[in-house]
Amino acid sequence: MKRKIDVVQDSKYLEREKHQLKDYFKDLAMKVKDAKAIVLFRPAETGLKFHKELSNNYKDLESKVIDLIKVDSMTNNQVIAWVKTYFD
Repeated sequence: MKRKIDVVQDSKYLEREKHQLKDYFKDLAMKVKDAKAIVLFRPAETGLKFHKELSNNYKDLESKVIDLIKVDSMTNNQVIAWVKTYFD
């Protein structure tokens, strides 16, 4: 019986995570809506999921994505330096 409870709890967790990501992506899309170009760089799969969300629900923003790059985790200062170098 314990196994069935675990599956239900996992399912609820995954559904909650899915909704949280959807809300996060909506907020992020609104923040970058006026960008001329968008570069998605990420240490994990979230960047790919955001790109898919843009493709499915924000076509105008998806067309502004000029690059999708996998990078290691970075500090805020490293992110700033990376962006400056990328767009220089």
